[in-house]
Amino acid sequence: MRRFGATAVLAVVGVLALPTAAQASTITVDPPIPLVGNPYAAAIDPTSSTALVVIPDANLLVSYDLTTATATSVPVGSVPVAVAISPDGSVAFVSNGSSNTVTRLALPALTSLGDVAVASPNGIAFTPDGATAYVVSVTTNSVAVIDVATGALGSPIPVGDQPVGVALTPDGALGYVTNSAADTVTVFEVATGLVIGTTVVGATPWSIQVSPNGSEVYVTNVHSDSVSVISVATGTVVATIAVGVGPNGLAFSPDGSLALVTSSAGDSAWPIDVASRTTGAPIGVGEYPLFVTFAPNGATAYTSDTEGSQLSVLRFDPPLGRPAPGLAATGLELGLAPASGVIGLLTGLTLVTVERRRRIRHT
Repeated sequence: MRRFGATAVLAVVGVLALPTAAQASTITVDPPIPLVGNPYAAAIDPTSSTALVVIPDANLLVSYDLTTATATSVPVGSVPVAVAISPDGSVAFVSNGSSNTVTRLALPALTSLGDVAVASPNGIAFTPDGATAYVVSVTTNSVAVIDVATGALGSPIPVGDQPVGVALTPDGALGYVTNSAADTVTVFEVATGLVIGTTVVGATPWSIQVSPNGSEVYVTNVHSDSVSVISVATGTVVATIAVGVGPNGLAFSPDGSLALVTSSAGDSAWPIDVASRTTGAPIGVGEYPLFVTFAPNGATAYTSDTEGSQLSVLRFDPPLGRPAPGLAATGLELGLAPASGVIGLLTGLTLVTVERRRRIRHT
């Protein structure tokens, strides 16, 4: 058994203007979650109580209990680079980039359901009913179609050069794939597997997500330092948003009001107000954050700080969970002080710094 301790400062860093003034939400940076090895990507289960994190340099999947601050590690394939959890939380898929396999695990026990052969697998997306998983195959320029229950492979979907990320619309009708060497996004019909369009985006598109309301697709362009916004209705780029250097990870808040983008070279997360397509000041996180994910309850988001051996924790109060019917969260206001170790606030807020200690136990 190994124990790790970490001390960090908790600070209020901004305010989100939601539908009414009473719903204004503060963002705080909690103490990070220390990990053994270099985390690459993470996924949060539907109950928002467990984080699954892949550690490529150790060929491990870490299951971290966010309630008890304990972690269990299980071996997976060689160089795991992506992890996803089925909508009902019963299954996890892990893409093992060097062993050319996708590991299937039953949750929460983390028992093996067998591996599926996929060449150089990367991004993973489940259909809304959890019956099918789509896994990018980088070296074959295709997307593997996997039956979640049996692990059986369907007919692959041809896409562009060196695909990396994949995302589906909330209704499960369309799929989108980033083609990193072609600077394009491929669109396919889920029901038929037919490619129906290609959209040109920025240089080296990587992460891709569909907004919770299904109207727009966001794409990080690593070498353009931007995010492309694609209209689902037209298939065209309707906006390009400048962000930090080397944008990689991307996640929407569950209510769809906010997107977070990690700047790997800037050690920061950039908030984007979805309604106005404007950015707030970057939020400092750990070293070389590659990916970011929101908890389904909208209370927290986590960045995978690859060279910092940790997950940074951003907390939202009140949470940016799905709004009640008829409400749509809009408006974003964020401000940070210069990089001085203390994070500043917008007018009307009071700076709060609280020192905490979090321990993690690996078994």
